[in-house]
Amino acid sequence: MGRREEHVGDELVVLFSHLEYACKRVAALVASPFNSSLGKDFSAAAAGGSADKPKPLDIVANEIILSSLKNSRKVAVMASEEDDAPVWLADDGPFVVVLDIDASIPTGTIFGIYRRLAELDHLPTEEKAILNSLQSGAKLIASGYVLYSSSFVPALGQEHMHSPWITPRETSF
Repeated sequence: MGRREEHVGDELVVLFSHLEYACKRVAALVASPFNSSLGKDFSAAAAGGSADKPKPLDIVANEIILSSLKNSRKVAVMASEEDDAPVWLADDGPFVVVLDIDASIPTGTIFGIYRRLAELDHLPTEEKAILNSLQSGAKLIASGYVLYSSSFVPALGQEHMHSPWITPRETSF
């Protein structure tokens, strides 16, 4: 996996497994008729109709992904539009994950994965979280997106995109 000149090995596989698990949980939530109210923006009218204000589904999906990435022990920091600042997860995590979740048409998640910048470890947690999250796109080691609907559509990319269609009964990317 990864760029030809960079070996990312088993750690990235573990990270993808946890990300996949989280995205499947979000997909199940999106597909559930019992959670239809989560896709609605209850606060849009009160906030003047701001399109950037997180919807309930955005917030729940963000918490699901954050929890799964934290449990992987492979992510040092996660930055999401749903959080006010990047969240530091593990001092020994080798990766940084940046993402955005959008509950609209279509509902989906986009993400990018970087190597954690170990040279920033001496900085205060908040500062190193922000600086790790603001790396150049040229430093991405992987990226992708997931669309949630009646089928689960992930796309992962290192040098080339891989996009299988996964139905709710299938079990892996």
